[in-house]
Amino acid sequence: VWSQPDKGAGYSLEKAAEVGAHSLAYPAISTGVYGFPPEKAARVVWKVLSARMRHHPLPEKIYLIFFSVTGLSAFIDNVPAPDVT
Repeated sequence: VWSQPDKGAGYSLEKAAEVGAHSLAYPAISTGVYGFPPEKAARVVWKVLSARMRHHPLPEKIYLIFFSVTGLSAFIDNVPAPDVT
């Protein structure tokens, strides 16, 4: 996953759609003890999720799970604000 984080992030979404899952919990794995940079993880996950959600109906809901306030802050600080217009 370190060498190709986009592929790891996309694989779980593909599998969820394949089995017809309507929701998916997506944890911020590897950003803790494995030391993957949370800022990079946020950008990769957002890139993959936003592209997937524009073109595929499933899963309908994706829950992002953070293990710390630091992880949540890294996500908020590194992902563009939603366009609500």
